[in-house]
Amino acid sequence: MRDVIHVKMTNDIGPDIQLTVHCKSKDDDLGTHVIPFKGDYELEVNCLPSNFHTLFIFSYFVWLRAYNPPPYEFSFGTSIWGGTQFLNKFDWLAVFPYFDIYMQSRDSNECDDCFYRIVLTGPCRFNPEYRAYNICFLWN
Repeated sequence: MRDVIHVKMTNDIGPDIQLTVHCKSKDDDLGTHVIPFKGDYELEVNCLPSNFHTLFIFSYFVWLRAYNPPPYEFSFGTSIWGGTQFLNKFDWLAVFPYFDIYMQSRDSNECDDCFYRIVLTGPCRFNPEYRAYNICFLWN
């Protein structure tokens, strides 16, 4: 695992549908951000050895009609104990699913660049071996 983990989510719900994302952990609230169709929301995980707390990020996503906001990025440190977790709540057209977009226990050995397409059935992570978004998860 390298020092910084990059997580990117792309709204692939449908044309003219925007995705609202709200991310927060037990320690931090990163606020609500809007992703237009085919737009991205990015974050970086700084793996700091001095960071002993467990980070859990909850995000929710909402799909609405589109406008084009600027991209949003943020950074956070992972726990050396392996408990870093980002839960995302997704929201679109009265649908409110959740997903752990980054879980240190699940993802630290799988991806340093964790790229997801957010689709109706759940997030699909990019598989560099096949160069495709074919590692798909169901909503929590």
